[in-house]
Amino acid sequence: MGSREKLIRRMRSIPADFTFEELVKVFRWAGFELVEKGGSHCYFINVAGDVFHTWRAHGRKENRAPKSDLRAAIRFLEQRRLL
Repeated sequence: MGSREKLIRRMRSIPADFTFEELVKVFRWAGFELVEKGGSHCYFINVAGDVFHTWRAHGRKENRAPKSDLRAAIRFLEQRRLL
């Protein structure tokens, strides 16, 4: 099993220590680009115009992705058959 599959399997398990950087990797593999709107708000967009809004926590030692965002990201990518 490659690193891509391992990271996707890890994401699907909704771990408490899944980082924002790992979320960015998964979306980039699916063909999305990260756009920072300012402050903590950002979104992922692909060439088809699909957009997934999220936020990046500032000022933390560990930049963890919220579990609610992980669940929403999994649903979003599965609905588009990208995961």
